[in-house]
Amino acid sequence: MLFLPLSIMLLCGLSAGFHPASINRFIDNGDNVMRLQPSTDLLKTSRQNIHARYSKVGQCADGILRTVADGIELCASDGLRSSVEHHDESKSNSDEKPIQVEIKPGVSTLYSDANNLTYLVDVVIAGDTYPLILDTASAFMWVYGEECLSPACQNRKRIATHNMIPEADSRFTLSYISGVVTGEIYRSHVIFNNMSSAKNFSFAVANEVPDMFDDYPMSGIFGLPSNKHPNLDCILSSLWKAGSIKEQKFAISLGHVDSDDEKLRLNTGVFSIGGPVEGLYKGDFYNVPVHSSAAGYWNVTVDALYVDESAVLIPRGNTSLNSYEQKSAIIDTGTTLMILPTSDAILLHSYFPNSMSDGKNFAIYCNCTSDLVVNLNNKNWTIPSTSYLGKEYPKDSGFEGYCVSNIQGSDIMSSWILGDIFLENVYVVFDLDNQQLSFAEKNHNVKLVRQDSSGEQSCPARSLTGSSPVSRNGALVNTNSSYMYAFVLSILMLLS
Repeated sequence: MLFLPLSIMLLCGLSAGFHPASINRFIDNGDNVMRLQPSTDLLKTSRQNIHARYSKVGQCADGILRTVADGIELCASDGLRSSVEHHDESKSNSDEKPIQVEIKPGVSTLYSDANNLTYLVDVVIAGDTYPLILDTASAFMWVYGEECLSPACQNRKRIATHNMIPEADSRFTLSYISGVVTGEIYRSHVIFNNMSSAKNFSFAVANEVPDMFDDYPMSGIFGLPSNKHPNLDCILSSLWKAGSIKEQKFAISLGHVDSDDEKLRLNTGVFSIGGPVEGLYKGDFYNVPVHSSAAGYWNVTVDALYVDESAVLIPRGNTSLNSYEQKSAIIDTGTTLMILPTSDAILLHSYFPNSMSDGKNFAIYCNCTSDLVVNLNNKNWTIPSTSYLGKEYPKDSGFEGYCVSNIQGSDIMSSWILGDIFLENVYVVFDLDNQQLSFAEKNHNVKLVRQDSSGEQSCPARSLTGSSPVSRNGALVNTNSSYMYAFVLSILMLLS
């Protein structure tokens, strides 16, 4: 299907972008668009082999996804044991006692879908809990409504609105190439990370959603944009006004964090609201300014890119900034991969010896150990080969010895997208107040514990989060495995 533009009606000044990530459902590829997508079966096999070690069992232990997403296959218990043993072994060389990090108000563990393509967080709305996908490229929060009859809503936890406050005759529409999300705006008491928001937090309730969401065990999207929305409440601002936090910041660390607690150890990351916690990072934070974006993207400048010591020189005109040295990049938790315009992706792969394409994905030798280095505001951050190398090709594929690259090309956007393969290797604070991102090195010698029952239960005024990385080296994914690829063509809000 061709990418036909839709009219953008902003009758109440609502302007936002929502880009949920998927494998191959969030974009309709036609004859005029390159298809860079492997089979779903191969993708699921890849994810299950490497990443399900935490995510699948975590769903069972959590209890919520068992109800919300019946039928998701769980990984074998021996698979979990072997992966956790390997994880612990990597830490055994340290003689230092692990730093204990408490899970308490303001801090929560993340969990994943069966294929580890999404990160979910629990949100309490009107006294009930809903699993929402954490997405830093989404403009606001929306949840499946009880009146939603779309297939994606079936067998999912939906919200009842009869005891909620509706906005005055308001409705919203999120338009995608492959369908729309429509519904109404309501207000209710919402609790984020065990911290209360204002009693009348406004959010969207969806009554119709496209089939791109069919296979995702979610109840909606947890949007964390870089700006405050003119018509829908900002999560950080709401908590700040309620006195739950003193700074409008949140921090995300993707990947498993060690714990002796049976349930906590099943996490796939840690998410905090209010800022970082000392001990979960090493050294200093390095700040990177965020460019203003009407869509609310956390958009930064990439000053340079290297493969080991070799600078990757992108020809002038290939990027949105028309520069040899600087590129615009969106930092997005909803994107699995690193996504570049196709010409940039082709050029980058030329720096990996004998890399090629299988016609759908780029392929790099599995024994490649080169580091991919991203320079942000004069500070280098490394993406190791364990993150950018995906699944190994079968021996009879004609690509023996090659692995699928987790760096993919797409011409949907001119900006680069630095997704999970980048974020799992850094500790990052998203700072709404100062319009910046703060990056630090992760401290891997950390252990999650539950807050002492005798401890103070109120939200601390300072920092809160942390994690250790889990590499994405099992990914057989493609350009379309990103929330950024539910490409929103228009957002409508009609107030009558």
